[in-house]
Amino acid sequence: MIICLLLGGGPAPAADREKVALLDVSRQQDSDWRDADARLLEQMEARLSAQPGWQLLGRKHLAAVFTEPAAPGWQELYRKACRQLQLGEQHYHRLRPRQAIARLTEALRTLRSIFPFLPRLDEVKKAHLLLGATRQALGLERLAARDYRMVLLLDPSFKPDETRYNPLVVQKMEQVRRRLLTEVRGSISFISQPPGAWVLVDGRAAGRTPVTVPAVLPGSHYATLRLDGYRTWFGLVEVAAGANVRQEVFLQEGRSIRWVRLRRRLAKAGLATASADDAVALGRALGADWLLLVAIEHLGGRTVVEAAMAGGRPAKITMLGVFDASEKGLARLSRRVSAWMTGDRRPAPVVTGPTSPGQTGPVAPPPRPAPPAGPAWYRSWWFWTLVGVVAAGAAAGTTAALLSRQSGWRLEVLR
Repeated sequence: MIICLLLGGGPAPAADREKVALLDVSRQQDSDWRDADARLLEQMEARLSAQPGWQLLGRKHLAAVFTEPAAPGWQELYRKACRQLQLGEQHYHRLRPRQAIARLTEALRTLRSIFPFLPRLDEVKKAHLLLGATRQALGLERLAARDYRMVLLLDPSFKPDETRYNPLVVQKMEQVRRRLLTEVRGSISFISQPPGAWVLVDGRAAGRTPVTVPAVLPGSHYATLRLDGYRTWFGLVEVAAGANVRQEVFLQEGRSIRWVRLRRRLAKAGLATASADDAVALGRALGADWLLLVAIEHLGGRTVVEAAMAGGRPAKITMLGVFDASEKGLARLSRRVSAWMTGDRRPAPVVTGPTSPGQTGPVAPPPRPAPPAGPAWYRSWWFWTLVGVVAAGAAAGTTAALLSRQSGWRLEVLR
């Protein structure tokens, strides 16, 4: 079921279009539904964005409120690392290996300190490649192979440009690639507190914690954990051949945790008991005139959309109806939201019967199954009679054993 709630935080200026924020407040769902839920949210956002007369604030806009901001000054550090990388490359091509290693090492150190905020991994990969080529030129074959391995872990299909690098570099890279293919792979098990953090390994998404990443090549891997309201965690995880590495991370709360907790409170309360005051506070933080809350649930393999509006002074929640999560259902929901925005504030009638695809009223939950007829088995006479027989037999056997030990009687049990 998708529960939608729209909040009105007061009229916007006549010259400006009113802003509606689309916010997902779904309860914890099975991981099997996550991809389907994401596609459904994208469809809703596309339909609502096409409606005239008001502006939709999508999930990317709202992420700035719930996601912990990047470390201050990381962009300046990024530019500094790029300059160091450029100087290191110049020293490499001018056959100044010592100066090249110094510049490249400094660039790599800076890039690692801001790794979670990098827009791409090209610079990290290039730093390892240049370090490997420079160390190979100095005869440091082992260190060069380690850097080439890091390049291939970041991009398994990477091949150096033969017009810019020595043929020996290309040859050594292929040797490392062949060795990697023959090594026994391991795995990394990520556990976070709290759970549910997105895991990226070498820049590639691996799922939400707790999660085990299989078939991991031996070596050092760049790992990142992200969760709304918490600071991004980053580290290098070393995996040996055939090993299963357990990486447990305790995430630290950030400044945005206040709004994340408010969103959780709205999701936990549900549509019937959600606080309109909480929605007002969240809407103001998001910079929206109206807040569209979306909670996705699946009942028996079927997804429906339950919508409601919250607004006014004092704020209150008004039901819009229940809509099927099909294309037609989402279109009806979009039209109903637009009607509300243009002044149609009529509540939907309450429907207590079974839900049909065209139903427009809230649906009552299915009745609980009736209890079985007759008393429970542990209250039956035959159960307690059997217990008594077993207890009496055990007592008789114990008594006979004690008497045989004291009086010289011999007790034999025939099997």
